[in-house]
Amino acid sequence: MIQMKILRQLFKLANIGKQQTPHLIPYIEKMKKFAVSGNPMYHINAKYLARHINKANPNIKIKWNPTHQYRNLEISQNLSPNAMYRSEMFKNRQNIPVPGHFLHTRKTPMIDIDIGTQWHNPAQLVHKTKRDAVKAIADVSKSKAAKGAAFKVYETPGGIRAYDLSTVANPTQYKKIGLDTAMGVDPWYQGFNLKRGEFASRLMPKPGREGDYVAKNLGLIRKGKVLKPGDPIGDVNPQSVLDVKRYHDNMIKHILKADKKKRRVPLHGLLKYVDDLP
Repeated sequence: MIQMKILRQLFKLANIGKQQTPHLIPYIEKMKKFAVSGNPMYHINAKYLARHINKANPNIKIKWNPTHQYRNLEISQNLSPNAMYRSEMFKNRQNIPVPGHFLHTRKTPMIDIDIGTQWHNPAQLVHKTKRDAVKAIADVSKSKAAKGAAFKVYETPGGIRAYDLSTVANPTQYKKIGLDTAMGVDPWYQGFNLKRGEFASRLMPKPGREGDYVAKNLGLIRKGKVLKPGDPIGDVNPQSVLDVKRYHDNMIKHILKADKKKRRVPLHGLLKYVDDLP
């Protein structure tokens, strides 16, 4: 059941790719025959198809691991020199496979601050309240190390997230600067970013969390103040501003709209929708 669901996602992804690369068609048809026949070795052929999709479209990367306990299929798509989407099939708390969607930025730092033990391990927590977390961001933003950086701050069901729109740095470089640590970043999140070499943010409601709105924009903080319309935002990185607004803010709106209609965005959904993002 789970394997067939993932295989259907691969078919749809391949059909997107074949518009530009017709030579994928025979591989897709071959895979369909294996699926219909119920051949127990079809996962090998799915890996075969994934390899050809990777070759056909260099902007799409597929990782297929049918033996992984939680994540069988992972799809990545480059969006800009700075950003990419990652979608994966994973099991929720009811052990049901669901699609998960994430934005990764290479040089736009994101700080994730967790609050409360309902959803987090105590080792992830630095602050007791969201107010404390926002105050920490404001305090750090007026420090000498921040160099006048502007932070786009969001409230999440489980805490606070913030994008540094001014500093251009990968996770290793940003950790050396120390702004995220000073703000109280979740150390597990920081370690995940260091391992991947990118900053990740969840774009969809967390499975099993009722009323999850993902992220609400609280505004910009710079030099200790919440900026008002017309206030100077300083020397921000235009690529960061564009990527965060288009691929983070707008995609969350799209996913929440689909979720409200009781429709999950499938693995290939971000790839189909991205060209229409405002």
